Amino acid sequence: MHRSRLSRVARDGASQQPARRGFGASSVPKNGYDADRLADDVMAVVKALDIDRPILAGHSIAGEELSAAGTHYQGKIAGLIYLDAAHEYAIYDQNRGAYHPDLSHLSAQISRMHNDPTDKSQMTKLLNEVSVLQRSLGSELAGIAADDASTTGAPPPEPTPKELASFPAFRCFVSAQLGGVIPEDEIRQTFATSATGGIGKQKAPAFVYNAILEGEERFHAPDVPILDIVPVPRTSDLPVGSDEAKRQAADALHTRMQEQEIATLQRQQPSAKIVRIPHGHHFVFLSNPAEVVSAMTRFGEQLP
Repeated sequence: MHRSRLSRVARDGASQQPARRGFGASSVPKNGYDADRLADDVMAVVKALDIDRPILAGHSIAGEELSAAGTHYQGKIAGLIYLDAAHEYAIYDQNRGAYHPDLSHLSAQISRMHNDPTDKSQMTKLLNEVSVLQRSLGSELAGIAADDASTTGAPPPEPTPKELASFPAFRCFVSAQLGGVIPEDEIRQTFATSATGGIGKQKAPAFVYNAILEGEERFHAPDVPILDIVPVPRTSDLPVGSDEAKRQAADALHTRMQEQEIATLQRQQPSAKIVRIPHGHHFVFLSNPAEVVSAMTRFGEQLP
């Protein structure tokens, strides 16, 4: 859930900004955003820098790239560090499912059915994919409903011209909306700089975000050393001012989901090291830098 909340708040907050000339969706590739391709890009950089068996660390949705790299480049990496990133799009649990990967698999199965709609084996596979998606869709809707219930009421405020005048000011606005720390660098990667140094047009068109979600896969925990740093229970990143009781209920739901994800990782990869940081933010490396650096250092020192 939280993997997309920042981008949604940021996009909504700057949606009033006019389009900039010379920049358009036509200049952005239409494909190349699936998990395997993103991992290939990471490993291409590793090779270009002549780095031998690196430890790769990734935050949030970058977990899918970590799992793809660990799956396809097992002998070329020393370990993986998931920073609140070992979620369903990175470590798939077939008993619970995951909405976006399941949707993609169902879509692919429907496409295969066009070749022979009467093929009984393909019909059986389709029926199975429908039931898997039904389960994961129910879980996804439950999480969305819990978040929505806590935020009903007055619409979130729009940024003022002063808050749009600089990246530090807009960072404060977005952080206030999410109730936590947000890296200014992430906002700079999301938005172009205006002629006056403020918030300009969003760099990537909406289809890029959608393509990344559509490119999620059903990864099993890679057979490499793994460190999972999890802020659990996590400091809420629901908008400030939410209904407190419903906000707590939503946070409790997400905590249960995170514990299920930890259990999935430990079941699939018993040697994985889990570090829980109570009441950390989703950007745990900013909210709890000392604990994160210490855990990462210990992990690296223990690798062969």
